[in-house]
Amino acid sequence: MRTALTALIDRDSDAYAGVVGAYRLPKGTAAEQSTRKDAIQQAIRAATETPLETMRACQQALAEAVIVAGDGARTASSDAGVGVELLGAALRGAALNVDTNIGSLTDRAVAERMRQERQDLERRGAADAARARALLV
Repeated sequence: MRTALTALIDRDSDAYAGVVGAYRLPKGTAAEQSTRKDAIQQAIRAATETPLETMRACQQALAEAVIVAGDGARTASSDAGVGVELLGAALRGAALNVDTNIGSLTDRAVAERMRQERQDLERRGAADAARARALLV
């Protein structure tokens, strides 16, 4: 999980750079405007997929945290609790990025699918975090 989440940091930076690059494309002619518009949409979609993937990874880790909280050493319960809180914050932060980008997508079906997945991941992650916290008490 750590490796996957660390790699997503770089992918998120790359996705943002892609959006910036797309907005910097020339727009003097109709052909350039069309190319730029398509490039922006592709870049925004990538910039939305990356935080969604981050949310998936965080939610999976939170589901596994329930196991750790239930079966882990009691002497490490505060460490497990900190992990749960950090994963929850990362999941919510990624959700904010999804929310920011999703409004710029022109393909409404894709945007709605992403919005639904984002809501589901946030709901499941919050439930897993609550279960883990309850086991750590």
